[in-house]
Amino acid sequence: MERYEHNQYSPAGQIDQWGDLAQGLKQNRPGRRRAMRMLVWLAVVLVVGLGLVYLLALSGLLA
Repeated sequence: MERYEHNQYSPAGQIDQWGDLAQGLKQNRPGRRRAMRMLVWLAVVLVVGLGLVYLLALSGLLA
């Protein structure tokens, strides 16, 4: 079976998709930087959000 004949939902198609992702990550340096920035900002937002919830819990507003 040729690669273009693989259904995206079949096991072979899933393997092709993971291979495409890995190849893109290897060659797409700006994309890797953008993804890393997004992950860092997600972590910052989560930490700030959890800190606010913690402070609200300490003050008794979340009862």
